[in-house]
Amino acid sequence: MSMIVIGATIKAKPGTDQQLIAKMDELAKATEKEDGCLMYIFNQDTKDPDTILVYEQYKDQAAFDAHMASDHFKTIGRAMGEFMAGRPEMKVYKKVAGFAK
Repeated sequence: MSMIVIGATIKAKPGTDQQLIAKMDELAKATEKEDGCLMYIFNQDTKDPDTILVYEQYKDQAAFDAHMASDHFKTIGRAMGEFMAGRPEMKVYKKVAGFAK
């Protein structure tokens, strides 16, 4: 099994960080029900509240593909776009060491 790790940065339009975070919370609650998603966390920059770091872990490529194709990702992701200042910067990684508690 090859775990997929996603690191993404999302910029909110100025003054819309709380609306964006509300949509992110909605997306996280829906994504939590996916069997293959192991971790889905949104983190707000303490010095720049318009910057959100997204950290995701999936058990494999198929689980990530299923997430991207899910109705909730498409619907809520589209709604998030209203509050985003451009497309997310996303990178895909593979886990090589470490732990989570």
